Amino acid sequence: MFSPRHQKVIQQYLNQYAEPEIDRITLQQQYQHVVVIPAFSELAAPLRRTWSKLPNSALVILVINAPHADSRTLTLLQFFKSHYIAKETGPGWGCYQRSDEPDLLIVERCAPGFYIPVKQGVGLARKLGADLALKFILEEQIDSRIIHNTDADALLPSNYFQQTGHQTSAASVFAYRHRLPDSANLKRGMLMYELRLQHFCAGLAWAGSHYAHHSLGSIIAVDAAAYAQVRGFPKRSTGEDFYLLNKLAKVGEVQSLEGTKITLSSRRSSRVPVGTGTGLRRLGTLNINTPYYYAPQNFHSLKSLLTAMAQTQDGSDIADQVDLPAAAYFTSSDLPGLLPKLASNCSDSSQLRRAIAEWFDGFQQLKMLHFLRDRYAADVSLQEVLLAPWLQSPSKYGPSQQRLKLIRALI
Repeated sequence: MFSPRHQKVIQQYLNQYAEPEIDRITLQQQYQHVVVIPAFSELAAPLRRTWSKLPNSALVILVINAPHADSRTLTLLQFFKSHYIAKETGPGWGCYQRSDEPDLLIVERCAPGFYIPVKQGVGLARKLGADLALKFILEEQIDSRIIHNTDADALLPSNYFQQTGHQTSAASVFAYRHRLPDSANLKRGMLMYELRLQHFCAGLAWAGSHYAHHSLGSIIAVDAAAYAQVRGFPKRSTGEDFYLLNKLAKVGEVQSLEGTKITLSSRRSSRVPVGTGTGLRRLGTLNINTPYYYAPQNFHSLKSLLTAMAQTQDGSDIADQVDLPAAAYFTSSDLPGLLPKLASNCSDSSQLRRAIAEWFDGFQQLKMLHFLRDRYAADVSLQEVLLAPWLQSPSKYGPSQQRLKLIRALI
């Protein structure tokens, strides 16, 4: 399955960077696919719908976690222990089965002494599950080399694994849509929030960014060797999905899939500082005239800078080739000071351009958009953002034709 070089990379990761507790968790059975789901304060019924369309040949690694005592999380754990048959168990883990469902490998991180640290949050929960998946893939107990990741509020389609069956990229992100609430206010909020995500991604693609992909933990599939190469999920309470994909985009392609969409919940939540649930909770009270979207002209400035970086000979000509806002950002960034060091490590201009492109990653591009928003073009309203050229027609990064119709009807 792996080349000798990739085997070495994976083994080194498992020896040095994987979570130590995975060593005591074993499997007796072999599976075709694996998907990792963190679960904190979830209800059993909606959670089980997440994998309801998946084949029995798959393994679901369920990391039931909490940062503190949480009765709903403990109730969830007890549900699976009571209603599923235990195949294998050990301290803090167990493999459970139930007819017509994939097997569950449950990692218990919701009891005193085993809580997930607040600052490491969902990032550590995802890392635990993905590290386990990596271990089983290397041991050939899972046939596919793809580590699928999702969330407890997602509904995975029946062809979920087939969409990544021939993956050659470092990672893939699935197409998705949010389930629309019945309430008119919340429906408007959900459409606006979803458009915010899609506008950002489509704007990056239009600007020519290498980091134009959605960064939602519920839609990510990662190649095992690439996962090891970038040292796994960051242990963060939020943004772990963004930073993982940011690293993966530097070692290979992050592919945006166009197959059957994953359906995401429109539930409101305050469990994490940012995210769909938190965003919807805020949007229920916002007016469509509220400035909520990056100004389209800021993506024009981003495109200007990306173009100049792709054509530069020695870096000194970048500021002269861009528009005024892009030049202001460039001169205020760390890059001018880094250029001499980058140039000294490069043998020619093409190597320097690659080094600059690696520095100007997804995080730096987000910083640029925030810089431009605060100093040049402030956020715009729904009506204004819909004038962006990348929102004039459907694309794999932006809203579908059906969604566009619903969004335009809000105005």
